Amino acid sequence: MNIGYRSLLILAGILLTVASGISQPEAKESGIRVCAATTFAELVQDLGQKFMKEHPDVPVKILCKTSEFGFEALLNKQTDLVTAARKPNAVERRLAERKRVEWKGVRIAWENVAVISHPDASLSELTLDQLRKIYTGEHKNWRDLGGPDLPIVPHSLPYPKDDITVWFADNVLSAAEFAAGIIWVRTPDFLVQHVSVHAGAVAYLGNIQLTEVLKRKPQSKIKVLSIRATAGSPALSPSTEISKKGDYPLVVPVFLFWNANNPDKRIEEFAQFCVERLSKPEHSTLSE
Repeated sequence: MNIGYRSLLILAGILLTVASGISQPEAKESGIRVCAATTFAELVQDLGQKFMKEHPDVPVKILCKTSEFGFEALLNKQTDLVTAARKPNAVERRLAERKRVEWKGVRIAWENVAVISHPDASLSELTLDQLRKIYTGEHKNWRDLGGPDLPIVPHSLPYPKDDITVWFADNVLSAAEFAAGIIWVRTPDFLVQHVSVHAGAVAYLGNIQLTEVLKRKPQSKIKVLSIRATAGSPALSPSTEISKKGDYPLVVPVFLFWNANNPDKRIEEFAQFCVERLSKPEHSTLSE
């Protein structure tokens, strides 16, 4: 092969490589990436689908992990938004300063926490103090609460992987430790299943999670308990409304965070869409 012909081949190869590089879309054109805490997976997936119907040219990719994973992914530019039940902690804020990430966030909704039991417990309501004492191990038998002579079997989703479990520990247990006998269950489906088959069982989970599980398993044998803030307060049940904070005493904030320094305007557009969508009464539940 002569030198001239070889040079032409090399030049053609270079031009092909450059052209190929120009034609490839930038990472931002691949869509909006949302890392959702598993607690709010159903909610975020529903919002993402509705957003894509109105913006078919902007795919929304959702990854369901823990809040800790989501905040770390945002700091490392591996996601664009994070859905969580908490704000970034002190360590995450310090890391953000080093990485020149400016946290920006908005509360998009409130989520009620449902308390469920096996029907054999026969009780229909609990006070917050009674619920706390169940999970700290002070109440061990339903007869202590006016129910049958039946051991209490408390269940929970994993700590600290589940956002509502973390919120429950901070706001219901008030810095007390979970009792040693808690049965930790990996998923909402397994949690409801455990409560269905174990007499004396009790558990808590997000009302969105419970609603979706019961759609999949409508024959689940559980009872949703009403909750009193104090012994003299009215007994209230969790509703399916997720946009407003009412009088129900177990309610968790749903936050959406992103990097204010990210130049992609679609990110804040998606956040605003979530706020507006959930603020409308006709869209205040998970399913229309």
